[in-house]
Amino acid sequence: MNHIGSQTIPPKALLGAALLGIAINASAVEPMPINKGGAIQFIPTIDLSQGYDDNIDEAPTGEEESSNVTKVVPTFLLAAQERQNRYQFRYTPELQLYSHESDDNRVNHNAALTSRMSFNTRNALNTGLRFARNQEAITATNRRFDETDGDINNRLTVDGTYQFGADKARGQIEVNAKFLANRYANNKVGGSNNQSREYNNPTLDLTYFWRVAPKTRVLLEGRYSSYDYQWSESQLDSNTMSSFVGVTWDATAKTQGSVRVGREEKSFDSSSKTDTDLTAWDAEISWEPMARSRIQLSTSNRFEEGSEESPGVAFEETIEQTTYSIRWQHDWDERVQTNVGMSVRDKDYLGGSNDGRNDQTETVSLGITYSVRRWLDLGFEAQFKNNDSDNPGSSFDASYDRNNYFFTITMSL
Repeated sequence: MNHIGSQTIPPKALLGAALLGIAINASAVEPMPINKGGAIQFIPTIDLSQGYDDNIDEAPTGEEESSNVTKVVPTFLLAAQERQNRYQFRYTPELQLYSHESDDNRVNHNAALTSRMSFNTRNALNTGLRFARNQEAITATNRRFDETDGDINNRLTVDGTYQFGADKARGQIEVNAKFLANRYANNKVGGSNNQSREYNNPTLDLTYFWRVAPKTRVLLEGRYSSYDYQWSESQLDSNTMSSFVGVTWDATAKTQGSVRVGREEKSFDSSSKTDTDLTAWDAEISWEPMARSRIQLSTSNRFEEGSEESPGVAFEETIEQTTYSIRWQHDWDERVQTNVGMSVRDKDYLGGSNDGRNDQTETVSLGITYSVRRWLDLGFEAQFKNNDSDNPGSSFDASYDRNNYFFTITMSL
């Protein structure tokens, strides 16, 4: 259950609140570059938040620690354009300060270098280099092994997508190659044993689109993904093969989106692990029922990677994760915008000591933004999160409620 003050709000009531109409803060700021008209434009913005979090470590009932929280999130954007080619570098550090205890303070980092190059009407290439360093909230596994800091995850991603075929052509081909290096900076040995979660992950996608109407295409997609774990004792090396059929459409009667449905098979290199498969899907739909309203729906089902407690002993071999989300954004006038969002994440743990565990997380986000000037937004946002965890193989409680409330300021030049 979720709590506000001394009142308890059941999930159905939260769903009702979500459907009324206020989620996450969406800025209406229109930033200006420092050097407008320059070959490379520098566009800085900053988000400031002050609020309260009633369970900063996502601890079970009776073990919660609350705190006032200050967030400072600047964004530094460099953008350039040469004919039809576009290049961007974006860096966003996030400083979080907790009044409860300075040891909880943290700085997360996200950076991305991206480009889109159009060689002619039939050939285009998108590339990206991304780095993220984020400290997670303390997990049930951290608490079980008395680890005082949440896991610090470093992810480096290199990707490129080649597109062949003119925008209005009957057929188009898209090839995507990606390499992900997943690493951890703490809790690597003993306890969480995060060294067992470090891997290299090359992925190759091939998608063929066939236009069946001016704004509608059907697709066939194949995907190969390999997981090469860096811990010498790991037995989780695996390959994942996926195949999809689907459809995409653009701005048809104020609706656009894509839907993919298929099969995903995970095969482990080690004979001690159990190969498995599932029905995979990925769907995103955007609908504008009226000029000032936008509704976004998304859902997916796929495998997530497992982890190991010690050599030959897995916490879980893999996880089947299903997600659903809905978000409604409405512009009441040129200054006031409200948002509401609700998401559900369902995780089924397969194999290892967590076999049979299920975590279901429900999150409702509410927000309102008032545009004071072109360069200044004021807002308020609230988030209500409930995780219901059922693990028949463990007496350790991973369920929790977490609510937070923030006043926000977004500024630009």
